Amino acid sequence: MTTYKKITLRKGKEDSLKRFHPWVFSGAIGHIDEGVEEGDIVAVHAADGSLIGNGHFQVGSISVRMLTWGDEPVDSVVSIDYTEEPVQEPVGYTAE
Repeated sequence: MTTYKKITLRKGKEDSLKRFHPWVFSGAIGHIDEGVEEGDIVAVHAADGSLIGNGHFQVGSISVRMLTWGDEPVDSVVSIDYTEEPVQEPVGYTAE
């Protein structure tokens, strides 16, 4: 299991996430682990320390976009294989 740097929410700010709202607003964040950078996958925790899920961090008013809930691994919903060949032409594309 991959361990991500942690973002901890302020008390009471986890309610919308427990209803599966996909965004964490910057004002809801109580603490960000040192070294979290834009583009990182982060573990989002409630103020009591319980894991809510994992998301994609970026600087801005919407600081985290949730990818998974609970302990579901991120790679169960996001898969990037940099070894694959790039698509040469879109499917159904016809040159004129």
